[in-house]
Amino acid sequence: MEDVAKAYAIAHAQDRSGVFKLSGEFDAVRERLGFLRDQPDLAQLEPSMLEAASQMSHISAELAATYSDRKVERARTVLKERQHEIGEFNQRLEEAKIVSTELKGWLGQVEMDESVARAQIDRLVDDLADVLPALGLEVVERNVEDTVVVLPHAAE
Repeated sequence: MEDVAKAYAIAHAQDRSGVFKLSGEFDAVRERLGFLRDQPDLAQLEPSMLEAASQMSHISAELAATYSDRKVERARTVLKERQHEIGEFNQRLEEAKIVSTELKGWLGQVEMDESVARAQIDRLVDDLADVLPALGLEVVERNVEDTVVVLPHAAE
C-alpha cells in the first residue's frame, strides 16, 4: 500500500504541474503508467501497483487541475498581497489613532485656555464695573460677549 501511495504521490505531483495532457480515460491512464514506469524510484514495483496508482491519479486529475501548482502559487501571491495591504492599513490606522488622540488633547488644552481667558476677562470686567461709577461712568448692559459702558458727553 505504501508503494502505491508513493507512486500515486509522484503521479499526482506531475498532474498538478500539468505534465499529463491526454484526456481520454484509457489514454490518460496509459500516459501516467508510462511515466511511472520511467521513474527509477518505482522500478521495483509490480505493474499492477503502478496501474492502480495511474488509475488513482487519473481519477484525481480534476482535483490536481483545481489545485495546480500555478493556481496554488497565484492564490499564495494574492494572499501575500492582501496580507501586506492589511499590514499597511493597520499601520495607517495606528497613525490615525495617534493623530486623533493628539488633536483631542490639543482641543482640550485650547478649550481650557479659552476658559481661563474668559474667566480673566470676566474678572477684569467685574473689577472695571467697580471702578467705573467712581469715574462717573455706568455699565448699561453686560452679557457673555459684550459689556456696554455709557460714556459722559464731553463738555462743550
